[in-house]
Amino acid sequence: MDSRQEETAARRRRLLEAATRVLQEVGADRLTMEAVAEQADTATRTLYNHFSSRDELIAAALELLLAEARDSLYLSPPADGDPAERLRLFVRLVYDVYGRQGDSLSTLLDHRDDPQIGPQVLMMRQTRRGHLEDILQDPQAKLLLPVPQAAALAFVLTSHETWEALVTESGLTQPAALALVTATLDAALFGHRPGQDADAQLGDTIRKPR
Repeated sequence: MDSRQEETAARRRRLLEAATRVLQEVGADRLTMEAVAEQADTATRTLYNHFSSRDELIAAALELLLAEARDSLYLSPPADGDPAERLRLFVRLVYDVYGRQGDSLSTLLDHRDDPQIGPQVLMMRQTRRGHLEDILQDPQAKLLLPVPQAAALAFVLTSHETWEALVTESGLTQPAALALVTATLDAALFGHRPGQDADAQLGDTIRKPR
């Protein structure tokens, strides 16, 4: 790729990043070429030089969000060690992704009926479920529930919808949401009581400052 092509690709990337920010703020229905151009601090005609229509721009922006979410959520839990600790580490990995990309994932889920997006969102969900089942099927896991029920509970509590309900809708801080989910899974699946640190997080950082 020569320098001119590199410059064009970099400019296109900046425009797409501006479009994703507008998508996250107002949604696809209210996105306009003018709003994206303003967000990118460029002329609207420059935007049209790269994207011939609003629909083309939205499709490209959604694809960028999808690629970023897909790369982040194809996470693998540690392969060795105590299953309870492996589960805690995986929950932290997933919730860290939600904390960084929550708005992006919300935008994608709003478009899950799109034939380009829906199958890949489903694949990400299946990947997460598979990782959870691998952890909980470990012979060392002394579960209080049968594996299918344990995996179902872990799958629900590690979903983006649960994260959004806890952090966005209920006002929990990110650390408090993580502590609550981890303590719930520890207790329900392994019979563990939360440690002093988890109690402190649940008690002291339960809500975001208003």
